[in-house]
Amino acid sequence: MSKQFLTREFIFEAHREVDEAAELKIFLTNLQVPLESAIVQTGDSQTPTWHLTALAEVYRFAGLIQLYHVFPDTLVSRMNLQDSNHGADVSEVSAHEAEERLRQFTLKAVEVLRSIPAESGTKDFHPFLIVAVCSGLTIPVVEVSASAQSMAGLGNSLALVAADVHRARGFLRGRLQLLLHSLPKNPIQRCIDIVQATWAETDNRHGSAGRPAYWMDVMMQNNWETFMA
Repeated sequence: MSKQFLTREFIFEAHREVDEAAELKIFLTNLQVPLESAIVQTGDSQTPTWHLTALAEVYRFAGLIQLYHVFPDTLVSRMNLQDSNHGADVSEVSAHEAEERLRQFTLKAVEVLRSIPAESGTKDFHPFLIVAVCSGLTIPVVEVSASAQSMAGLGNSLALVAADVHRARGFLRGRLQLLLHSLPKNPIQRCIDIVQATWAETDNRHGSAGRPAYWMDVMMQNNWETFMA
């Protein structure tokens, strides 16, 4: 690969993309999902209107999760804003803290998706959403700089968080397995491959310094592009 040098145009474009990401983050954060009463009944007993509002909420979560992965500054700015709103001192956010916040955010998204039955008429959209949120389900690791005393204190809490992540992963894996029987098999199997490989790569990183794998990178590296909905 030939060495690439930064140009003023490249830097300007990068700044523009970060600014657009920040604007999109604000839009998605403030987006209000319509009330059920404002939605016309589907006429499908398998798909009541609350399935649609729940699906919309998962899409909102998924959009923010992509931004937080690709543009980490958008997550840091959100964390600083929340801390200042709660009267806390705003300090530099570590990568470890940002990953923990993203993990908790992703767990919330999974819980909303879990509320929608696999037989819902919205099931066609589930594979993409599962793939889109999978990168945020990281197993917590202790920071390299942590002292022996703090590591002992963190042990129980990390174990609880890890259990939550394993349960969420198990649900997503199980939902995809169910969808193998009701949606086209090959694309769903490819989604399973992407999700499993993403988790495997993340779990094999070295300590807290390594960044979690991102599903889109995993998909492209393995030439696993596919239809997900």
